[in-house]
Amino acid sequence: MKRPILIFICLIGLVWPGCEKNPAHSNNNSYKQKQIDWPSLADSPWPMWGHDPQWTYRSQYVGPSGCDTLHVYRHTSGIMWESGLLIGMDDNVYYTTSWDTAFNSSLGKKTGVITKLDSEYQIIWQMAVSYESIYESGNSISVVPVLSTNGVFVFGSDRSLTRIAKNGSIENRIIINQNCPKWALQIDKEGNLFWANNGASSYTADGELRWENLERSFTFIGPFSPQGDQIYISSRDSLFALGANNGNILWSRYGKGSISVNCDGKIYTLTDSTLLALESDGSLDWEISLLVNDAQYFSGSTNIAIGPEGNLYFDISKPYSDDSPLIISVSPKGNIRWVYQPGVSINAWIIADAAGNIYTYLTDGRIFSLDSNGLLRWSTQIFNDYVGELQIAINSQGKLIISAVRSQELQGIIEIY
Repeated sequence: MKRPILIFICLIGLVWPGCEKNPAHSNNNSYKQKQIDWPSLADSPWPMWGHDPQWTYRSQYVGPSGCDTLHVYRHTSGIMWESGLLIGMDDNVYYTTSWDTAFNSSLGKKTGVITKLDSEYQIIWQMAVSYESIYESGNSISVVPVLSTNGVFVFGSDRSLTRIAKNGSIENRIIINQNCPKWALQIDKEGNLFWANNGASSYTADGELRWENLERSFTFIGPFSPQGDQIYISSRDSLFALGANNGNILWSRYGKGSISVNCDGKIYTLTDSTLLALESDGSLDWEISLLVNDAQYFSGSTNIAIGPEGNLYFDISKPYSDDSPLIISVSPKGNIRWVYQPGVSINAWIIADAAGNIYTYLTDGRIFSLDSNGLLRWSTQIFNDYVGELQIAINSQGKLIISAVRSQELQGIIEIY
């Protein structure tokens, strides 16, 4: 028997609800999520890639209910890079720029720069941390920094690992001659750093090598288990679990790269056409095919967001098709809850807030928000046309903070409240 399909239209969005009851409406939800205590990480609204070491992409605050937009800060002297948006304590904002002309003339070389703004978006300090690039394209900070209790860690394309104190002074700076990171840094409960790029490595906060694993071509660092004893890393087509203390491979499975972990240690990852839920020992809990109305879709997501009730949110697409990509929500039990069709492609993280609302950016220049049932809350046009990658986070006041990257209209910070 075919399920009835309800079509909800708002602007150009369509939503197809599934039949499973939303755990958010259940009195006894055993999948309800909680934040994992992580002593080494700054106690701030958005201190790292994915928000937390489990990469839930879920804020502990509720985001904006409206879509009033304000361009609060404009950067004019460098290229804002997709790696650079953190929110620290007191809602300070950290962002990175590459080839910053404000520093080029004084230093006589191209530089990568990290800037700290206060909650009113006034500059507290700026620091050049990356100088002579190892790449022909010039210098950059292309690795997402991490905000720890001992300062912010930044990795530059000159192979430099720099730790900067809250006041902007450099506490430690070393050159890493071994395997260098790609995209993101991870941090364990003791403050040791982890990264991957054709191998996996762990270093102390002072830059001493703890271990290195070059057995596989690991391409991307992933999240930690809630206990911190395992870290999950991807290669081109596989997911690996490594012991955090020694880097030994504990198990592996087929997977594409998007990985998130819930507070109970359940691991979620995507293949080309399925979503998997794994136990901490690598055994399969469930697997679902990305089928919508009997049509096969494929994972297009750079992340899987985990909402406060344990529901999952990510995007899917049909290559070589006129059908637009979809945002899909899957329950913790592996049932499709709803599917939303925004009409154009998605070009940012999908993030969740403490109420289960989600937020993302579309290639037609819109930021929009859905509630936990897949209904459109609001949509606002912040650019007139396609813009490169954006970074999105939520501060302690519930404002949506957006780092505008590679835009001809604005390189700077946008606030939605």
